[in-house]
Formats: sequence, structure tokens, C-alpha cells
Amino acid sequence: MDAGAVEPSERVLAGVRGVMLDLDGVVYREDTLLPGAPEFVSFVRRTCRRLVAVTNNSARSAAEYAEKLGRLDVPIPEEDIITSAWATAQYLRRHHRGARVLVVGSPALKRELRAAGLVESRDPEYVVVHVPAPRRAHLLHQPCRSGPWSMV
Repeated sequence: MDAGAVEPSERVLAGVRGVMLDLDGVVYREDTLLPGAPEFVSFVRRTCRRLVAVTNNSARSAAEYAEKLGRLDVPIPEEDIITSAWATAQYLRRHHRGARVLVVGSPALKRELRAAGLVESRDPEYVVVHVPAPRRAHLLHQPCRSGPWSMV
């Protein structure tokens, strides 16, 4: 490529100020870094664009994802990672501050909800569900049998 040529990525991202990058299946799959991910993250940073990583997996906290990304040599700071657990907690905090919730999910999800001021309860106003694998579907039976609650 000659000295005046623009990288293909630069042409595609011309005018783009920031990138929201999904993690699972885009940056890595399980514990394997996917081809091109480190180079893309480096490109985004080198061109002074804002980078935010997002995940719909609420099994880990942003700090745990940051630690994993560091191990994979794609460091992204905790404050630049948005998890579905955090987004759920912020939604409930904003619209239903202090609500009672039944949580069917990971410890990370429970911590996010508590940090947002929500109260874990067996007499909930809302049920928050994260069941990542079919083998855990039985966890849904108790809230479904126990009462007519709002599902968020």
C-alpha cells in the first residue's frame, strides 16, 4: 500500500466517532481470541475513536470481563464495558427505584441489581431472569409457579 493510501477500515469508518463492540463471538469465543480482534481494537484506539465493549451475557461483571480481555491481550478497562446485567439494573433503578426483585441468574447479576438499589425478595414486584444454559431452565419453574409478577 502506498504512503498516501487509506486503510480500508478508515474508509469504512470515516466520520465514525465511536464503536460499540460485542464481545462473545466478535472478540473471542469462550477463551479463544478471534482473528482480527486485537488489530481492530488497536485501530479504533490509534484513530482516537471511543471504544465501548458490550455483552448480552450477565454471567460476569464488567471487572471480570476486563480481566479476561487483559488475559487475551485486548485490554479494555472496566468502565468501558457494558453488560446486560448493568443495563438491566440501570433500567430498573431509573424506572422502578428500590423495587423488590426475584433474581434467577448469576452472582454478577445479583450484585449489579443490589448496587442499583434493588432489593432481592421472595415477594417480588419484578423477576429478572438470566438462564444461560438449557440445563438450568428448571430455575424458571419456581417463579412461574409462585405468582403473577411483572417480567422485565
